[in-house]
Amino acid sequence: MRLGSYPISIQEISDMAGERSMTLRMETADQFAHRANIERYRKILATYLIAEERRFVEGRLAEELLALQQLAWKRAPKAQSTHSYTH
Repeated sequence: MRLGSYPISIQEISDMAGERSMTLRMETADQFAHRANIERYRKILATYLIAEERRFVEGRLAEELLALQQLAWKRAPKAQSTHSYTH
């Protein structure tokens, strides 16, 4: 892709859209996997576990929740400030 060079071709636009689409599909698959793991760990925590098992599953649950949150932050639109800071 040429940066700063216009006009760009239809093929270049298609390539950019395809790359973005693939990224979104991968992120969606990742979200699905994290949500499935979170559900599975919560079900396990609802069963009888010894303290060591419970700590392990709680740790894995925390890791999955963090990973899901990081994906959400990654996909969130970047905030555009409407304030002008001039002094």
